[in-house]
Order: sequence, then C-alpha cells, then structure tokens
Amino acid sequence: MKVSFPSAPGMYPKSRAARAEAAKGGFAAGKTDVAEFSRGSGAALDKSLLGAKASIQSEIYAPTSASRIAEIKQAVKDGSYHVPTRDIVNALLND
Repeated sequence: MKVSFPSAPGMYPKSRAARAEAAKGGFAAGKTDVAEFSRGSGAALDKSLLGAKASIQSEIYAPTSASRIAEIKQAVKDGSYHVPTRDIVNALLND
C-alpha cells in the first residue's frame, strides 16, 4: 500500500488565499469580529464604587449609642449575634 501526501504549495489553497487577503488588510464579508471600547463604562463603575464607599463611610462614622454597642458585644459573646441575609442584601442593593 502506497500513501501519497499532497504537495505543500497546493495543499490548502483556500486557507492560503484567506491568509493572504487578511495580511493585506481586507476581510471577506461577514467574516470579521468587531470589538468596541468606551470610557463610559469605566467611569460609571468608578462613580458606583465611589458612591458605595461614601455610603459605607457614612455608616462607619455614624454615632452609635453605648447601650447598643454593649448589646452587640453581649450577643457576640453569647454566640447569638447575626445579621439577617435580607438586611445585608437590602443594604447592598438600595445604595
């Protein structure tokens, strides 16, 4: 049994033609990808992050009564302190 391999120059004529066309800067119709970049999405993200930061800082620096702090400390010591998931989700989504 004899196996013949095709010659390299004529092996993939369509692929070679497509590569040659792409190297020239032209592409066949419908065969291109498009990527678009804009600064708007990054600016919106920065604004959102700054808003979240301000909200967190206002919560951190808000005055808390000494009695409330004592209640929380005792609950942590007893192992009964928890924050409901609904409250966490609402705090994240409302701001």
